[in-house]
Amino acid sequence: HKNLFFVFYHYFNIDKLKKSYICKLKINKIILDMKKHITFGLFALCMAMGFAQRHEIGIKGGYSIVGGDAKSVIRSFPDAGTNRRVQPTYIGLFYKRNLNPRQAIRVDGVYNIAFFDNLYTGTTKMSNDILEASALFEYSFFSINDELKKGETKLSPYVFAGLSGIMYDHPDLMTTVGQSSRGFLISTTYTGENIHKKKVTLGIPFGLGLKYKFGYNWSIFAEAMFRYTFTDNLDYSNLDKMNHTIRYNVSPTNRAAAETALQQYMDGHKGKGKDWLNSVTIGISYAFGRPPCYCK
Repeated sequence: HKNLFFVFYHYFNIDKLKKSYICKLKINKIILDMKKHITFGLFALCMAMGFAQRHEIGIKGGYSIVGGDAKSVIRSFPDAGTNRRVQPTYIGLFYKRNLNPRQAIRVDGVYNIAFFDNLYTGTTKMSNDILEASALFEYSFFSINDELKKGETKLSPYVFAGLSGIMYDHPDLMTTVGQSSRGFLISTTYTGENIHKKKVTLGIPFGLGLKYKFGYNWSIFAEAMFRYTFTDNLDYSNLDKMNHTIRYNVSPTNRAAAETALQQYMDGHKGKGKDWLNSVTIGISYAFGRPPCYCK
């Protein structure tokens, strides 16, 4: 009986040892496979990023116009107030993080000044000082972010899109209702107060450009950017949404008729849709930095 007991005891323990050994082999195989996948993934990431210079800073300049109800001014013109020539302007700084030789994330800080016709008088020009901050994703059709060899150059078109925060002028206006033998005369002018009062809106920027890289770190580029905005007042065309004062120069008996005429005037200055802010620029940038892994 004792011998039989020992036979069964050793048999079942050996079976447990076999099962435990097989389990350990399976676990070791899983760990080995995971190590292979992780190593391959890191190598692929290194190969994707290894030749891309990580950081890029630059400056660009050009001109901006507002696409709205008022006709935009696209060239310099004499300013009667300052007796000098002025023109639409775009000045911007940017930082770009190159994710790989073709893709990048870009942050822009921009000052725009746009000029357009005065919808209310038709004789003077109006302007809007516009500040803008944008976050953009940029995609190049060729590997323009590669590190260049000595004497090597590269050229690539690119496209981009993102989201903008826009701060624009929202000055006070004055609407005057007068009376003549032919009816009511209604006009809107600047009050000269709060001319730099600001409002904030969002925009959806997108566009395309052409970039030429040379001298290992340097690039020059030309770019066209279009921004759809969520306001109809970049050109001050939506009078109902503007800060404005109403002045009546009519007799008390004609006040009701004057208010009706004013309402018709206001209905005619409600704008026809959201405004666009568009720019054409040229710029220069400097790339630097290397990723932590460098594979060749």
